[in-house]
Amino acid sequence: MNCLFSKRRDFFIYSLVALTLSFWGAALPAEACTSVFLNSRNYVVSGRNMDFDIEMNSDIVVVPAGHVVTMMKYPEGILIDKKTKYGFVGVNLLGRDVFSDGLNEKGLSVAMQWMEGAEYPEPARYPNREVIPLTYASEWILGNFSNIAELRQALQKTIITGNYAGELKMIPPQHLIIGDETGESIVIEFVDGQMKIHDISAIKVVTNDPPYDWHINNLKKYNNYTNAMSNDDVVIYEDRRFVQAYLINKYVNEPQSLPSAIATATAIMNKVAVVRGEAKVEASAYAGLGSYNYTLWTIIRDHKNKVIYFYDADNSSLRSIDLKKLNLADSAPVMRMKLAGREFHSPAESLLK
Repeated sequence: MNCLFSKRRDFFIYSLVALTLSFWGAALPAEACTSVFLNSRNYVVSGRNMDFDIEMNSDIVVVPAGHVVTMMKYPEGILIDKKTKYGFVGVNLLGRDVFSDGLNEKGLSVAMQWMEGAEYPEPARYPNREVIPLTYASEWILGNFSNIAELRQALQKTIITGNYAGELKMIPPQHLIIGDETGESIVIEFVDGQMKIHDISAIKVVTNDPPYDWHINNLKKYNNYTNAMSNDDVVIYEDRRFVQAYLINKYVNEPQSLPSAIATATAIMNKVAVVRGEAKVEASAYAGLGSYNYTLWTIIRDHKNKVIYFYDADNSSLRSIDLKKLNLADSAPVMRMKLAGREFHSPAESLLK
């Protein structure tokens, strides 16, 4: 992902960052999601863009506590049922309840993002650990843990491994970005057949490959950058999305209200979003369904108040689901709706005086 900012005078870093996605440098890779945890002392808000080159036809799914998940047990190869402890709201993929994103009733979130070159642990090398297939990892995390401390403890006895996705005709290379209501956040990566956990609470940004420690070393090049520097002073050579998301988030003003925090997170995600048709890629490797990578949808999460917001490429109207208003009790029904919304604006004539 090499990129050089073109130089024009009298634009500050924010304008500079906004322009680069469209016109300066090479096209984005085919799978280019971004996660950002808002730089704020008072609000625990995070956002995630889903960028891909085929339509995901995602639903918003309300999954109550006590939901039964059937997964494969290793090494026996038999199916076993597991029940979840917590209810959550998830975003599924391709008509299946495989969740690429979600927020649970305790304020814990998961985002599943692409990481080319991911190499998953082999179950045979970990005979004393429980094995969670990637397909069920998000539901396992959202349904069973209230915070990252609990998850870390469980991961000492568990491994997550890749499994084949028929819709994509491959084992998807992924990493998992997780945050809780305390503001702690981590990324789980799969490198050289090992599961690695990085604390991202200070950096607050995750994009895609290379592995996270590469991004941290790359950021050292920009330690002297500030939001008072002109375009003539700023050159970003590698992984522009990670760097620009980090720099914008680093310098945002502290939100003075919850609506301001949600709006700020939304603005950051829009800065690193990709418009349909902007980034042309080769014909999609996934059943030949697409040739343009773009931001399909965006999720904004309020971890403390347990509210999930969302909007999509064709409807920028911010919609929300308050988990506190849902029936997430054991045996409650699973509910769903299409993520893509119909009412894309709110008429304001009645407000005129």
